[in-house]
Amino acid sequence: MAVLALVAGTAACRAGPHRFVRLPLPEVERLSVAAETRPGVWLSPGDSMSWDLPPGPACRLEGSWTSVLAGPRRSLEVRLTPRSGGREILHDTVVLRGDPAVWNRWRLALPELGAPARLEITARDPGSESAEHSVFVAEPWLSAPRRAPPRTLVLLLVDTLRADRVSAYGYAKPTTPRLDAYFRDGLRAESCFPAGNWTLPSHASLLTSTSVARHGVGRYGQSLPEDLETLAGTLARAGYRTLAVTGGGYVDPSFGFARGFDQFAVVPGHAAEAVARGLAMLDEHPGEPAFLFLHTYQLHDYSPDESAARRLFPDLAALGPDWEEGLGRVRDRMTDPRFMGWMRARYDAALRSVDEAFGRLLGGLERRGRLARTAAVFTSDHGEALCDRNFRGQCLEWGHGSPYLFEEELRVPLELRVPWRPSASGVLRGNASLLDVAPTLADAAEVAVPDSFEGRSLLAGEPAAGRVVVTEAPPHDALALRQARVKMIRRTGGAPFSLFDPTTRYYRLAAEECFDLARDPGERSLSSCDSGGGAGLREAVDRYVASGFPDALVLRLPARSAEEPSEARLWARGRGGAPALRTFGLASPPALAQRGAVAEAQFAFGRAPVWIAIEPRDGSRAVEITLLGAGAAVTPSGRAVVRGSYRWSDLAWAGRQRLPDGATLFTLPPAPRSSAGAANVPGEVAARLLALGYLRGAPGVSGLLEPVPVARPGGGAGQTLEPDEIRILHAN
Repeated sequence: MAVLALVAGTAACRAGPHRFVRLPLPEVERLSVAAETRPGVWLSPGDSMSWDLPPGPACRLEGSWTSVLAGPRRSLEVRLTPRSGGREILHDTVVLRGDPAVWNRWRLALPELGAPARLEITARDPGSESAEHSVFVAEPWLSAPRRAPPRTLVLLLVDTLRADRVSAYGYAKPTTPRLDAYFRDGLRAESCFPAGNWTLPSHASLLTSTSVARHGVGRYGQSLPEDLETLAGTLARAGYRTLAVTGGGYVDPSFGFARGFDQFAVVPGHAAEAVARGLAMLDEHPGEPAFLFLHTYQLHDYSPDESAARRLFPDLAALGPDWEEGLGRVRDRMTDPRFMGWMRARYDAALRSVDEAFGRLLGGLERRGRLARTAAVFTSDHGEALCDRNFRGQCLEWGHGSPYLFEEELRVPLELRVPWRPSASGVLRGNASLLDVAPTLADAAEVAVPDSFEGRSLLAGEPAAGRVVVTEAPPHDALALRQARVKMIRRTGGAPFSLFDPTTRYYRLAAEECFDLARDPGERSLSSCDSGGGAGLREAVDRYVASGFPDALVLRLPARSAEEPSEARLWARGRGGAPALRTFGLASPPALAQRGAVAEAQFAFGRAPVWIAIEPRDGSRAVEITLLGAGAAVTPSGRAVVRGSYRWSDLAWAGRQRLPDGATLFTLPPAPRSSAGAANVPGEVAARLLALGYLRGAPGVSGLLEPVPVARPGGGAGQTLEPDEIRILHAN
């Protein structure tokens, strides 16, 4: 009977597409082998793991493994026993043969289960009990028959692609014929913007549908917070195989991006290589629903394929000398007046190369029988300035990641096609955000969108007309906000208006600039920030910044018109220790000190507003503050803050009403907030960052502004604070 059951199960397994069920692990680790990261667990000889299985069909038990050493007798012992006791259903051994330097596949046929059973897997190695003989077992799964053909979700992200270089967005050159043809019957967002203006924070927001203010990546740390829900994790729980192929760099597992993915491969080459690897991954999981995230730096590197380049430029001299070397020697020629012409041509040719790789992706999906049931999204993480702005012949910006925040650096393409949602076609005229990508793909997969996602599904219709879309430039504390066609840029200041100083060859950035994009899409003429929606965007700035400081006491200092900045000092004492301090909007970091339970900050503020969050660490919401040099402070209702005690609720601001114009002290309600951590960047990733043009390999970000332990005279222990008490000793 056992043999017949196995044969029947195997026959059913081969009959058509399948579904799979992951077997969860109690403590997941992630291991990278041969540039591919997978979740799993280390098992030493004799270690085991087990799961309780319900009745039902199960064709195969499958997984993958790797190890430090090759062991000729290493194996996994598999037992399947009834939960109610009795004779074993299955007792078998999987001999682990293969190369320990790569991922090796293993599988075992299982019989149909008529009653609940317990599955146990034990690592065996008769040759040694040493930890050196441990085996890393990637998260195993059970496969079972599935009636409907599987769906495939594809997210194609072309790093550093500005929308106006895509043919569908009006560009004259045929840079994207295959992309245009495929998405012609789909949905296109006319205006889409990232949440962060460079790769790391933008991807963190894209894959979690949360703002930079909430996840802090690029602002306070570099690693994706563990507690944030991800698109990959959401789809994995819904039964999708989650696969990723990226160019590494800032989209590397070192920064937490592998979380939720079954397989995460780093392929530093061109887009065609990423496509080939992605299709090979799909081949490992035939018949399974899959989510494939493809990312390429080919455009970021200005590195075209010759065949694609010739289709746009029959005379390759248009690309300049040494064009095959990408960005390797390009900076040596920046003084040549033809330089930016060469770079623009390389940019276009590299995009055409990515377009041809997309054609290979479509062909590969069709050959595998997946294309008809594939939903695809095409976008980028940020744009690229191509010396669009000049002053007396001087290029003001080439690249991205600066606090300039003009449209060429921010507006990105966003197109999608969902064959089983034919009504999702046409052009969306409202402002879309990359925060919308994750909920849109979840919606396409008919999966519940997590409550933590801040974006909205674009399959639900036009974005709201009054929606405010925010892009942050961390760690510069600069913001770009748009509502309809009105745009505001807020920076940390330094000049009353933007100007170029020819003596220093330095472009000084204004603290505040507003533009009417309907009348002036190129942002060449300033409009008033006091009318036409600008005042509402100032209020939106307060709400956005405050969203990064939940359950904190916040001091907001307004911009000043004086030429020189003002100096201010803040002392904050906590009930159970010195509070943590976080800031936003300072042109330079504050001087910090700590003595016992007292934290001190000395800082300068001027033409831009400044926010300082005081966060009690013990959950008591108790803090005592002294503030000097900031002017008279008021509550959110406009009442003067005087010496004495307040309750947390006395200073509460829920974000609905406008804050007063002067210095304001307010509290914020509790809300989810995640803390970005430090990234463990190995040498090969740092080298990749250098190759991508990041001069330091891993540029620094603003650390959490916690007081450092240095002595400060004065500041005794003071009277005991009660929970929920805010005590003001001085605020002027």
